[in-house]
This record gives sequence, C-alpha cells and structure tokens, in this order.
Amino acid sequence: MTVTASPPAVVALHGFTGSGAAFGDAVNGLLGADSTGHDSVGRTPGHGPTTTRSPDLPGHGTAEAYRQATCFEDVSAQLALDIAGRCGYGVDLVGYSMGGRLALHLACTQPGLVGRLVLISACPGIEDENKRSSRRFSDEQLAVSLETDGIEVFVEHWEALPLFAGIARLDAGVRSELDRQRIACDAAGLALALRCMGTGSQPWLGNWLAGLDLPVLLIAGSEDEKYATIARQMHDLIPRARLAIIDNSGHCPHLEQPQVVGAQLQAFLGPRRAPARPPRGSQQDPCTTEQRRARQ
Repeated sequence: MTVTASPPAVVALHGFTGSGAAFGDAVNGLLGADSTGHDSVGRTPGHGPTTTRSPDLPGHGTAEAYRQATCFEDVSAQLALDIAGRCGYGVDLVGYSMGGRLALHLACTQPGLVGRLVLISACPGIEDENKRSSRRFSDEQLAVSLETDGIEVFVEHWEALPLFAGIARLDAGVRSELDRQRIACDAAGLALALRCMGTGSQPWLGNWLAGLDLPVLLIAGSEDEKYATIARQMHDLIPRARLAIIDNSGHCPHLEQPQVVGAQLQAFLGPRRAPARPPRGSQQDPCTTEQRRARQ
C-alpha cells in the first residue's frame, strides 16, 4: 500500500466543561488513531501519521496560559499563536460547541492558519445585539451560580438541560466518565469561560461565512433541532461546505453516534500537505470594536 505524505496536524477544540485530553482522545478515536493525551501521534487509515493537538481551553484543565484572557478575541488570538507555534499553518481544525465557535472565529480571522474546518454542534454567534446582551446576562448568572453554589450543583443543573437529553442513550460507563470530567472542573475557571467565551461574548460571525474559502464540514444531530437548523443555514452560506445531519443524535453526535461521525471525519480529512510558511497579511475582526464597547 502506498502512503501519501503526512497530512497536516489535527487540532481539536473541546466544549464547555470538557478537556483537551478527553476531546483529543475522542477525535483520534473517530479517526481510527491512537492517542496519548493533549499531543498525540496516530495514523489515519491510508493517510500516514497524524499529529493531534488538543489544548485545554480557558477555565478548563491546565490552561493557565489563558487565565488572563478578558474576552473572546483575546482567547482566539492566544490560541492562534499556540497553534501556529506548535503545529504550523494549514491545520485541520475540529471544534465542538464552544470549541466550534472558537474554531470558526479562527478560520474567519486568521488567514492560512486553518486548512480544513470541522464544526460539530456549533454556531456563528448571535446577530441581534439585544439578544446577545441578554445571553451575556444569562451567562453571567450562570457564572455567579458556579461561584456561589459550587461545581456539583452546577453540573447537576447543566446535565439536566434539554440540550443534553441525548446523553441518556450513552453507555453507563461513558456517562459516568463525562460526569467525572465535569465534576473535576474548577468552578472559578468555568465562570471565567462563561464570561469570556459564552455565546453572548462571541462576535457575530455570520457576515464572514460567504467569504470563507476553505473546505468545511458541518455536523449536527437530527434531534438537536436548534443546531441542526443553524448547520443548514451555515451550509447555505459557506461556498465549500459539506453538511452531515446525524440521525438518532442530539447535541453530542461524536459521542452518541461515534461510528457515523467517525466515517464522516475520515472521509473529509483526507491527505493534504500544509503550507510551509504563514500567509502574508492579516484580517481584522469587524466585530471586535463592537464587542469591546459592549463590555465598557
């Protein structure tokens, strides 16, 4: 069998209450590669060795370098530097939920950093400023409840949300591990994440989608009506997008239907050589000024 040149690194960005190590393991499992944690080297079938980078996002795990982040744009900028320094340019970027929103921001605002993009249960933000402000208020209330009631009370509330109803179909061992990961989170860290990375704190990225010139795979669960609708809307706007609505799945299709999602990822992330040098020039985020003013 002939194996092509090594594909670019896969960078995996986890969701809220998750961790880099756990999501990196999940992504490598979906790709059929072995994982050893935050940085791992596996082999995507037929495509040569694959390096996966799965950092802890602010407020999660050991993400001390991000503790001083004050807003969504700060997190994105620091993450871009980390990815470029460790993995180079033209990476395959996979993001779930909160990590998907960050992944989309990176793809929109960092030219050349992302070669291919996979978004799982993600959105481009909230367009209406009044609704965005209302969401920031809601996120702030959640952050305060974390700080006052503690992590166990918060996790019990979080897991009871209709958004995660599909988790009930998971194997008991998988559910137990998810619960363990969430309880292990730091309450102050999650409060920080809500304040600087919540959907209400994210710039609206809808205006970028039509000009996003890279292959994009959009994945959502058929039972997650809100995000399935968003995925369809994004698919209509992004020129090179591919849409996968996963049957019998809610907000966590990579956990609820891993074989189906794994097949989608393996088909999408075929071999490609990453650029050797960073691109010239840069883009400015048109939402940054508005975002910063909203916090003043």
